[in-house]
Amino acid sequence: MITETKKIPILKDGKVINVITIMRDVTKLKQVESALQENVQRYRNVCDTAPLAFVLWDRDTLVTEWNNRAEQLFGWTREEIIGKTFFLS
Repeated sequence: MITETKKIPILKDGKVINVITIMRDVTKLKQVESALQENVQRYRNVCDTAPLAFVLWDRDTLVTEWNNRAEQLFGWTREEIIGKTFFLS
C-alpha cells in the first residue's frame, strides 16, 4: 500500500497543541499514473519513429507536438516550433 499523509497543526496562542493527521491510500492512483506514463512513452516512440510527420496543435493553432519526421520535412527542430503557430497568416 502507498499512502499520502497530510499533517495540520492545531495552534493555541502561537503554540502547537495538537496535530491532525490525514492519511489516504494512493496505491491505485500511483498505478494509474504509472500506466499513463507508459502509454505516453509508447505514443512518443510510435510518433518519433513514424515515417510520417506528426504535427499537433491546440485551438489557438499553437504547435503542441512535433515528431522527428516533421523536423526533417519542415526544417524546424521540436524546440524551435513547440508553442509557436504552424500556420502562415
